[in-house]
Amino acid sequence: MIPSRTAGAALAALLLAAVVVRIPVLYNAAPLFNSDEAVDALVVQRMMTGGPVSFYNWDATSYGVAEGILSIPFVAVLGYEPIAFKLTAVATLLFFVTAAFALARRLYGGTGAIAAAAGAAVFSPQIIQWSTMASGGYLLTVALGTAGFLVLTRPPGLWNGRAAALFGLFCGFGLYVYSLFLVYLLVLFPLFAVLAWERVSAGASSMRERGRGVVLALALFFAGFAVGWAPKIRAILRGTLGEKRITYSFANPDQIAFNFQLLLHKVLPVFLGVNPADRSDLVPYLGANTVALRLLGVVFAAVLLSGFAAALRTRIGFAPHLRRVELALAGLVLLNVVLFALSPNPQDVFSNRYLLPSLTGLVVLAAGLVASSARRIPTVALALGVILLAVPALRTRAWYRETGLLDGSGRLGRLADPCGALIAYLKRANVTTGYGSYWISYVVAMRSKGDIRLGLFRDWDRDKAYTKAANAADEPAYVFFDGDPRQKYMEYALPKEGRPFRRDVVGPYVVYRNAPGGVRLLPPD
Repeated sequence: MIPSRTAGAALAALLLAAVVVRIPVLYNAAPLFNSDEAVDALVVQRMMTGGPVSFYNWDATSYGVAEGILSIPFVAVLGYEPIAFKLTAVATLLFFVTAAFALARRLYGGTGAIAAAAGAAVFSPQIIQWSTMASGGYLLTVALGTAGFLVLTRPPGLWNGRAAALFGLFCGFGLYVYSLFLVYLLVLFPLFAVLAWERVSAGASSMRERGRGVVLALALFFAGFAVGWAPKIRAILRGTLGEKRITYSFANPDQIAFNFQLLLHKVLPVFLGVNPADRSDLVPYLGANTVALRLLGVVFAAVLLSGFAAALRTRIGFAPHLRRVELALAGLVLLNVVLFALSPNPQDVFSNRYLLPSLTGLVVLAAGLVASSARRIPTVALALGVILLAVPALRTRAWYRETGLLDGSGRLGRLADPCGALIAYLKRANVTTGYGSYWISYVVAMRSKGDIRLGLFRDWDRDKAYTKAANAADEPAYVFFDGDPRQKYMEYALPKEGRPFRRDVVGPYVVYRNAPGGVRLLPPD
């Protein structure tokens, strides 16, 4: 049995390690900051500077502003800089590591707790990426889902009406944070219903009394849920659901077949951080492969699979309510994979974010395998624990080198910052208004502190104010990535209009401006 002080010290060390391993990303926070993150930052900035209060990020009701609100203390210290928002995302990762530690400790004791925290701290390069991307509340959702299972480890006898309402509130809030919490909800709610039934049955003298008690418990749960999910209910009633949303339906057979191929060949390997088939198209997401990394990846995946399989076997002496939680964690992993295959939402390798709920089950059940091994063969348990931490760390190091976040000597690499160069160019050219594409406009607005506002040109317009300003401008600039279809349209339209213009290339961008003495290049879009 690991003493509490030792377990606590181990958790503190793993939390520190989780931050340290993300330093290369944080060091390059500005060049890695994208428009999805910028929109969330701009929403918070507008609210904090006297703008309207918003429960959702512009034109997107699939996730709320919870992570943005959490960024306020970091912004107070660091200002409206990319690093402040990326540190917020890392803080939610630390919440997940702590929740996984607490859940595994409740199920498997101190050894399991340390193993779960080790697995959660790194896991794979993609988890590094999602846990440093300040958009959507990805790891905040995983942390809340993990905490939900922790709550349900309470014995049935401790549940009462107030606990049911509070748990409903918790689940509603989780679904507000990000719609992906629905995967957790599909497992947590049945587990809660079983606990409620047992609690009511223990004190009821008749079936009718039991029925009344269960109905009351469920009513209290849904009342709390409605309060937690109130912003989404409000959006539904007002008909203000945004364009960005998750589709809740089953895919057609062709999409399902595509999903299976995507899952097996790209999404699962990238999500787990393994490349056993040595696929060259996965190198940008996992780093260069070596024989050692291929073999270690297989071992890592085998540990995760073994933890999942071990959870399905009968546990002698395991408390019944804890056993149900363990089985529910295994069910969560299976359900998440099945829903991915049947969903119309997956598109590409980055759709691995839809598998994030399974992270809870994978790391906690693998920790259970470590804990059970420790009771029989401590050296095996130690080896398994090292695998859970070291293999993802090695794979992350390979990915950092591939992306330039680390150089060949293991030193921090500084990525090029084309967006920063673009902003400097636009300021020198006295450009304050114009048009751009989605992946340019909002990040320029945020990083220029609002000095440059680019409306959306034939793209997803999440905040119409920028486009209205561009439409009203006499000489707006047009900024696109070189090779973008919109840039090709400009090359066709401007000569046809016969209007003189200036075309400048700034890194990967092409900027169109009025020639001296010219007129507006194109009519308002």
